[in-house]
Amino acid sequence: MSDKRKAQIKFQVVTLLKTLSVFDEAHSGRIRFLLSRLLPWDPLSGLPSNPISLFVLTTKKDLAVLPLSLYSIIEVLSSEGGGVTIVCPESDIENVRLVTNSLRSKHSFEIKSDESILSRNSLKRMDFPNSHSLMQVMKFLCSIESTTDDCLVLDGDTVFFRNKVWSSGESMTLIVPPEYNQAHVGFVRMNFAFFPHHRLGFTTQSQLIRRSLILSLIESSGGLNKFVKIFTTSMKQANKHSFPCEWQLYGDWVCSTLGKKVFVSSYLNKSLVRSAVLDHTLENASFVDLHNLFIDLRRQFPSHGSISLHAYKN
Repeated sequence: MSDKRKAQIKFQVVTLLKTLSVFDEAHSGRIRFLLSRLLPWDPLSGLPSNPISLFVLTTKKDLAVLPLSLYSIIEVLSSEGGGVTIVCPESDIENVRLVTNSLRSKHSFEIKSDESILSRNSLKRMDFPNSHSLMQVMKFLCSIESTTDDCLVLDGDTVFFRNKVWSSGESMTLIVPPEYNQAHVGFVRMNFAFFPHHRLGFTTQSQLIRRSLILSLIESSGGLNKFVKIFTTSMKQANKHSFPCEWQLYGDWVCSTLGKKVFVSSYLNKSLVRSAVLDHTLENASFVDLHNLFIDLRRQFPSHGSISLHAYKN
């Protein structure tokens, strides 16, 4: 198939996805799922990649699968020119060190606490209504901490099988999943002045974040403190019309700012019941054990870019 024909198909798919945004989510969900899988996995393929730092966000509930997730991140994604940093609550740091010990002997990575990152950004006293609200804000703070302008923020319960060119020069990839939540869009429209109307969903388990874009968004919102308070206040007041979503906000902002330099990518992730894949925890798994399990899972899911092993699905 020619590049021109591929571009035509992509344009048609994106147009259909936007059209479906006006329909009820329950009725359009399956069609959006099928359409999103028609988008290219690696639209920037062949271009030189920007240096990228990797941040893995995790909590106590994901320690059972963190070693496998981290193995996959190091194996598949860490050739991007930046370092790997695990971010977790201060109370979990020692346990994170223990469960990732078999990987530390083969690869180097850093561990930072949520509290230390909040403190460096003068947010230690910020009142977060729940851990979900904290995690949303932490993704943006990771990009501020990053040593590279571009960074990947990843969930510690996800196993990654395939890489892509996430960014090249000013161009970047945004993952477009099947989900399109009107409450997420409502949150952006109610709280931010740029009034996006891109009619695409961006809620995923990983995205590339560009620090310069986040800083410009924060500045346009009145500074970091006011920006974070939008999230905490909106979470306390969440309803069916407005529910805070960091990825929807970021995706809409990137599309509004970069325009044609944004390239949409398919969301080839499968969400699974953790116990269906793992019959034991991986806290004491050796490097060889993790390698063998990763190879086995990649064979089981050859058409997927990743699988998510959420604790709440058990």
